Amino acid sequence: MTHIIRTDEKKKEYCDLTLTMEEGARAVYLMLAERLYNIRQERLYEPYWSSWQEFNMEFKDLAPSSISKLITVYETFVLKFGYKPSELSKAGGWTKLYQMTKQVKSKADADKWLALGETHSRQDLDKYLVEAKTGVDMSGCPHAETYTVVICTHCGERVAKYDTELSPSSLL
Repeated sequence: MTHIIRTDEKKKEYCDLTLTMEEGARAVYLMLAERLYNIRQERLYEPYWSSWQEFNMEFKDLAPSSISKLITVYETFVLKFGYKPSELSKAGGWTKLYQMTKQVKSKADADKWLALGETHSRQDLDKYLVEAKTGVDMSGCPHAETYTVVICTHCGERVAKYDTELSPSSLL
């Protein structure tokens, strides 16, 4: 930091601006999603790149799978349900929004999941998404059938160690 912030008011102002910047960064990814969607749909990469896949390779820190997920978020929340990027950025980053797309079938679903995204951590949201997918209330699960994953510190292999009579076939 180039200078020392001394007053409590200036400290609060600095922190608030930082939080605003973080929300702005989330909105930028949603604007990027719109641009990627338009480039793909209108084939704007032609004639400079021979394919959409080749164009995707130009991104240094964004994998083709991430590009696809960004576009899915844009199609679901902006095109299908009419949200603005500024509304979506309050619900969390694009990865959080992508997780929600799997459960969003209607505008009411979208409203519900976006509200949860605004008020809950990523971990809590992950839990709610698993519950919605499986129909199992995780808070009431006794976790009677469990296994431990042991990771070899030498080679990194992961091995399941079964604590009860649980067997690999019972997991399928």
